[in-house]
Amino acid sequence: SYLLRNLWYFIIGFFKIAKYIRKNKVKYIVCFGFNSFYILGILKLFFRFKLVASERGDPSMKRFSSIRKKLFEHCDGSVFQTDGARRFYDNNKDYNSYIISNPVIMPEDVWIDPDNMLNVISVGRIDFEQKRQDLLVKCFKTVVETIPEATLTIVGKGFDMDPLRKLIADYELENNVKLLGFK
Repeated sequence: SYLLRNLWYFIIGFFKIAKYIRKNKVKYIVCFGFNSFYILGILKLFFRFKLVASERGDPSMKRFSSIRKKLFEHCDGSVFQTDGARRFYDNNKDYNSYIISNPVIMPEDVWIDPDNMLNVISVGRIDFEQKRQDLLVKCFKTVVETIPEATLTIVGKGFDMDPLRKLIADYELENNVKLLGFK
């Protein structure tokens, strides 16, 4: 089953990472993935290393968020993508926590095309937990209320494809939102 397979991977990962830390006398770890974060949070109890963890999505949407809050309390530092994510881990916000957003800075003449301002394109894995296409569609409903001819094209595939189709139908956006699948 899915649960047993993931538990098996967790146990294997735990012992492989522990062996690596011990063999290489690791002193510092920066962690961006949450499967490894659970393992490292436990290993921190047995080994002396500094752990900096990063939350790169919406923490309120993730499984085991209460466990992750506890693990974040034991980190030596943390990096967040937004101030909202940092506030979610409120026990951690007063020490060694930083926000590093994902900005894209380009001159306006490069990206503003007045003849094509009504089209939005999103490219990425269809994953409500991390990529938040659900939030994109909800926000786009507001755009369409103001600009009825606006279109949103979503390129990608993923586990949340059926819920995305349902959300588009629920918001009556079938004429404004196009799903192209994987390209």
